[in-house]
Amino acid sequence: MKSDPGRVGLETVFKELHKLQTIKGLQLPYNLFNDISPKILKKYRRRTATEDIRELRRHPPEIRYTLLSSFFWIRRAEITDGLIELLIQIIHRINVRAERKVDKELIHNLRKVNGKNNLLFQMAEQALDNPDGIIRDVLYPDKDNLRNAIAKIVNAILRNKMTDIWGEGTTSCASDSKKFGAWDQNLIMDPRN
Repeated sequence: MKSDPGRVGLETVFKELHKLQTIKGLQLPYNLFNDISPKILKKYRRRTATEDIRELRRHPPEIRYTLLSSFFWIRRAEITDGLIELLIQIIHRINVRAERKVDKELIHNLRKVNGKNNLLFQMAEQALDNPDGIIRDVLYPDKDNLRNAIAKIVNAILRNKMTDIWGEGTTSCASDSKKFGAWDQNLIMDPRN
């Protein structure tokens, strides 16, 4: 009960929840110490935290129960605050991991497609090197290679849509400056609408 939360993680959250449930089992009223100065309560809490169980048992019941109830009353608030902080840190960790995963997948997918883009750069270089040449001879010496390269680029882009991040992409949107519409899995649109 005296220890602070440990490492950020689900196990720590469960330990802290168990502590909180144990304290709630004491059924201390929330307004028990409303009329007592917070300084005095903190003094009692520190005293209870530093004394071992044997010393606490030596006190008369009035003092012992006052010390223990003040300790647990304050400790309930501390554990609640600690749980909130733990949950914020866990959510932050999840966000950081998700961002890293998205970044990693984006970079991975860009690398897959970038290898195919070399052909486009080579075509641009050839066009600059031979500005007066015939396009068919300079840029497209082999139609089959060009078609294969284009097919690879298009397939790589379509294969790496990252639907787990961006969704299935089944909704289409259109606007004609007067009307905006969205269709889910719309394959055929009636031009009269």
